[in-house]
Amino acid sequence: MKSAVALIASLLSIVPAQAQQSIRERFEAGQKYQTAGEVTLAESEYRQALGLALEQLGIVLTDQKKYDRALMAYKEAAEARSDSNEALLGQGIIYLLQKNPEPGIEAVQKVLGRSPANQRAKHLLGELLLLAGRFKEAQNELEGVVSRDPSNLGAAYILAIVYLDQKKPEQAEEVFNGLLASLGESAELRILIARAYKEAGNIYEETRYLNRAIDHLTKAIAINRKVPRAHFYLGQVHLLRAGYGEIPKAIELFKQELAINPNDFSANFLMGVAYRETHQLPQAIESLRRAVKIDPSSADAYHTLGSALHGSGQYQEAVEALKKAIELTTDVRRSNFQVANSRYLLSQAYRRLGKELEADKELQISVELRSQSAAATADSLQAYLRSDKGSNVTSFSPEGRSQLKTTALEVDLPVRADPAKAKEMETELLASVAAIYNALGVLRGTQSDYSQASDYFSRVLEWKDDFKDAHYNLGLTYYNMKAFDRALTCLEKESAARPNNLAAQHLLSLSYFQVADFAKAIPLLRRTLKSKPQDPELNAALAISLLRTRQAPEGEKVLRALLAKSPNQARLHVLLGQALAQQGSYLDAASEFKEAVRLEPNLPEASFNVGMAYLRANEFEAAEAAFRRELEVRPQDAKSHYHLGYLLLMRHQVDEGLEEMKKAVELEPRYGEAHYQLGKSYFQQGKIEEAKQSLQKAVEFEPDKDYIHYQLAQVYFRLGLEEDARKEMEAYRLLKEKQRSATLPEGSAPKP
Repeated sequence: MKSAVALIASLLSIVPAQAQQSIRERFEAGQKYQTAGEVTLAESEYRQALGLALEQLGIVLTDQKKYDRALMAYKEAAEARSDSNEALLGQGIIYLLQKNPEPGIEAVQKVLGRSPANQRAKHLLGELLLLAGRFKEAQNELEGVVSRDPSNLGAAYILAIVYLDQKKPEQAEEVFNGLLASLGESAELRILIARAYKEAGNIYEETRYLNRAIDHLTKAIAINRKVPRAHFYLGQVHLLRAGYGEIPKAIELFKQELAINPNDFSANFLMGVAYRETHQLPQAIESLRRAVKIDPSSADAYHTLGSALHGSGQYQEAVEALKKAIELTTDVRRSNFQVANSRYLLSQAYRRLGKELEADKELQISVELRSQSAAATADSLQAYLRSDKGSNVTSFSPEGRSQLKTTALEVDLPVRADPAKAKEMETELLASVAAIYNALGVLRGTQSDYSQASDYFSRVLEWKDDFKDAHYNLGLTYYNMKAFDRALTCLEKESAARPNNLAAQHLLSLSYFQVADFAKAIPLLRRTLKSKPQDPELNAALAISLLRTRQAPEGEKVLRALLAKSPNQARLHVLLGQALAQQGSYLDAASEFKEAVRLEPNLPEASFNVGMAYLRANEFEAAEAAFRRELEVRPQDAKSHYHLGYLLLMRHQVDEGLEEMKKAVELEPRYGEAHYQLGKSYFQQGKIEEAKQSLQKAVEFEPDKDYIHYQLAQVYFRLGLEEDARKEMEAYRLLKEKQRSATLPEGSAPKP
C-alpha cells in the first residue's frame, strides 16, 4: 500500500506545479509532526494542505460551472486556512456567477478588511456592487482599480458600463480609449466596446449610444473583415436604431456574418425573423430551418418557423413546428404570451386542416394564457430586438436593466485551469482533499476527539464517497461515540462494498447488538466468531442476543464456555442465570444470581434477579429476603419495592404490602401494575373510592391490560356506575379476544 505522502504525490500529477508542491510540502510536514507526536503542529500543517487543495478544487469546479460544489470547496478552504484571501475571493466569484451579490460583498469585504490595497478584491467588489444595483459604490471601487491600472480590461469595461448607466457617455468613452491605448487596437476589443453601447442603447433607447456602437463595429470590420459577430451586431444595431427601414441593410449584414460562420444561430434566427417581417416567407423559412437545426432546443426559433409556415399555407408543417415550440417552452409562467401565440397559431392551422375540435381546444388555452400573462409582448422583430433575442434567445420578456449587468458579468472571469484537463484535475483534487480529510480524521480519532473526527470523515465522503476505508473510519468513530444508529449506516455500506473487511463485520455485528436488532446481530456475530472464536465481547454479545430472542439453550452453552475461562465475572453469572430462568430452571438460576452477588455485592439488579428466580420457584421467603437485599443496595428501585409489596400482599401482610406499593408509585408515578395492585387491595378492603382512583391511573398507564379493565369494572358496579362499568367490561372482552396471551393466571405476579 502506498504511504499517505506517496498517495498525495501521485494524486497531484497534473495539478499546477506550484500548487502541487505547496500541498505536498504541507502534507509531508504534517506527517512528520504526527510521527513525532506533535499533534497540534501536525493538524495545522494538514489544514494548510487541505486549504490549498480546496482552493484549487474550487477553481476547477468553477471552470466546469459546478457552482454549488465550488462554493462548498471555497467555504471549507476558508475554514481550513482562516487567513486565506483566495478562499474568500473564490466565494465572491461564485456568488457573482450565481447572481447573489450580498453574501459575495460580505466575503470580499473581509479580504479588504485585512488587505485594503488588494486590487483583485476591489475589482470583484465593484462587480458585486453593480450586480446589487449599488452603482455609485461600484463606480468608486472600479475607478480606484482603473486609476491604478488602466489596462485592467474587466474593471475598466464594467466602469464604463456604470458610466453608460448613469448617462455619462463621455466618461465611458474615455475609459474605452484608455483600454485601446493600453491593450492596443484590435477588432475583438472594438466589438466588446460596441456591445456595451449596443445594449445600453437598447435598454435606454439612446440613439447616441447606438451610433457609437456602429462606429466601433465599423472600425472592427475595417481591422478584420472576417472577425466573428461584428457583422451580426452591426445588423442588429441598425435595426435597433432605424427599425423596419433598415431591414434590407441588416439582412445583408447577417448574410455577411453567415459567410464567415454559417452555423451562427443568432444570425440565422434574426435573419429569418427579418425576412418574415418583410413577408419574404420562403427565405424566412429557409433561415429558420437552419436555426432550429443548429439549436433544436430553441422554442423561439420553432415558434417563428411555425408562424412563417402558417403564413405560407404549409399548415401541417406549421402544426409540427408550433407543437415543438410549446413543448420546449418549459417555464410557462415566464412565457405565457409566447405559448399563447403558439397556441393561437396552432388553432388557426388546425382549423385550416379541418380539425375543428383540436382548433377549439387550442384557442381556449390561448385565451386563458393571454389572460394570465402579466405583460403581453408582441411577436415581432422589435420585440426580439428589444429583448436581445438575437444575441441570446431565451424568452419573450425584456430583461431591462439587468441585461446591462449581465454583459458586465461576462467579462474578466478568467478560466485558470486548463479546460482540456479540468475533469482529470477535478478527479485528482477530489482524491487529494479526501485523503487529507481522512488524515485529519485519523489524527483526531487517535486523540479520542471523536466528534471532530466524525466531522472530518463525513467530509471525506462528501467529496469522494468511494474513498477507501472512509465508511469504516466514520462507522468506527460513531461506534466510539455510542452513536450506533449512525455507525450502522456506515458499516453496512462498508460491508456491502468490501465483504471481506473483518473489522467492519466485527463492528457491524456489535452495532446491531447495541441497537437491539438481535435477529441481524446473531448471524453476523456467528460469522465473525469464526475468525475470532475466543473474543469475549463477541461471545457475550452473542449470548445476550440469543437470550433476548428466546434461544436460551444455545445462549447457555456460550455462557458456560465463557465462564469456564472467566469464572469470576459476575455479569456472566447474571446472564447464565437469565438463560436458566428462561428454561424454567429457577433454583439453578437463583444459584447463578447469588454467585454474581457474592462476586460483586453491589452489582445492580443482581439480588433483584435472585428474588425473581425464587418467586417463580415459589420460594417466597427467600424471594422476600433477596428483594430486601436489593433495596439495601438500591433503595430507589421501584421494581424491587413493587415485587416485595406483591409478595407481602400475597402473604396477607396487607399494610406493609401497601406501603411498598405506594413507594413504587412514588418513585415511578406511571407504574401501571403498581397502581393496579393498590386498587385491587383497596377494593378488597372496601375502600372503593381509593380503589377507583388507583385503577383509573392503572388503566391510563396500561390500557392494553385486560384484567385492569375488569377490576375497574367491578369498582364501577359497586359504585352504581353502570354505564362506566359496561364500557370497561367491553374493553375487557375485546382485549381478552385480541390478547389472550397477555392474561396472567390468578396468583401469579403481573409483569412490571
